[in-house]
Formats: sequence, structure tokens, C-alpha cells
Amino acid sequence: MNDNTNVILLEDERAASIKTVTGWVSRLGHFYGAGPHAEHNARYDGSTHHKCDCGRIIDNRDGYCRHCHDIRYIEKYNKMERKEWNGTDVLYSQVADEYFFDKDSLMAYCEENEIQPDELRLIICEPTYPHLIDPHDEYCNDLPEDGEVPDEILDIFEELNEALKESKVILSWYPGKFAAIV
Repeated sequence: MNDNTNVILLEDERAASIKTVTGWVSRLGHFYGAGPHAEHNARYDGSTHHKCDCGRIIDNRDGYCRHCHDIRYIEKYNKMERKEWNGTDVLYSQVADEYFFDKDSLMAYCEENEIQPDELRLIICEPTYPHLIDPHDEYCNDLPEDGEVPDEILDIFEELNEALKESKVILSWYPGKFAAIV
């Protein structure tokens, strides 16, 4: 005898029932339910702007208004440890959003813009070197499941990575942890 009590067909009344639910819906039509954060999430989804900490109205894509953003950058800069600039390290200016690769370019910028170096909030930069390359990561999508990178390829990557370690080639610069004393 065949027991059909666990079989539920599409037409069976047990397959589904109609329910009325209550919850928050954003103006875009997204449903957020009635949980503890539902109202906030729905309102955020349906809004285009919000208030910055200072009260200014800003676009939702921005975390802070320009004024508060600048204040935070200044506060962060003022808390940085100071270090005497050696005259050769690359400098980054928070004020000008410029990199200076030597003293002449820094002084030319200051003269052209009638500004003193200490007004530029200069940060000593750190170099970005090439990173080592993992052949398993590089070929993970090309190998069959449980496949291994062939030894001759591993040897090539080992040689390449050794050369990259020894290389002093700088790819780029990024602002470091020291404010420059110029």
C-alpha cells in the first residue's frame, strides 16, 4: 500500500495559504518586515539625503559633509607623530591632494599657490612594492576540482617571487604614519 501523506502536490491546500503581514515598506517598494531595525532600514532605503553630525543636509552616498570631513582629516593629521623630512622621501599633501617627489616641486607648488609648506599638512609616504604571487590563487579557476598546479609552473612562480622579493621597484606611494616636519 502506498502512503501519500508526505506527498504534497501543487493543487493540495496544504501547499500554501494566504496570510496578511505587517511591516515597513520603503518608497522604493522594498519590504523590511516589523523587526527592531525595520523602520530605520526602510526609511534609509527610501530616503535620498540625511543629516550630517553637524546638521547639514547631505547626499546618502556621503558619510559626512565637506566641512566635517575636513575637520576629521585635520584632527587625524594633528594626532600623527611628527618626523623630520629627509628631503628625498615622497610627500603627500592632504590640503592639495598632491604628491611631491622632491623639494623643488614642493617649493614650486608653494610659491605658485602662495602657501607655506606647513599649511599643506604634509605626510611622509611609504612605498608600495610588488606583492608575491600565489600560483594556486592565480590558477584556481583554471584547474579541475582537486587539481594541482604542475611542478614546473610552481618552479617558475618560485623564481618570479624570489626576483620580486629582491627587487626594489616601487609601484606607487601612499601616505604613511608620520606627519612631515619640513
